[in-house]
Amino acid sequence: MIQGKESKPPPIFKAAIPQAPHLTGRGACSDCHVPAIIAGEGDLKICPRCYAVLWRRDYMAEERRKRLEAAKLAAEAAAFRHREKEAQEKLDREVKLQQETKE
Repeated sequence: MIQGKESKPPPIFKAAIPQAPHLTGRGACSDCHVPAIIAGEGDLKICPRCYAVLWRRDYMAEERRKRLEAAKLAAEAAAFRHREKEAQEKLDREVKLQQETKE
């Protein structure tokens, strides 16, 4: 050990887990490049060579759609609460004005 320099153990590299085959934009398997066949009443796409169940790479589209829909509903609910609050304030002002005119 010279002036604080210590030998470090070599880094350990782990083999990366390969991605599952997915459906390319052309409708083919990403591994085999063979056009997919439709199975399961049109719900599934299967590679005829490697028998992989293919999925669209954009698998988060459904989640994004749900989040967008929830945000839209939340905005509509907030707008409704705001209109309701304004209507209540207007009603309170009218009631207060009527009470002042009676006195």
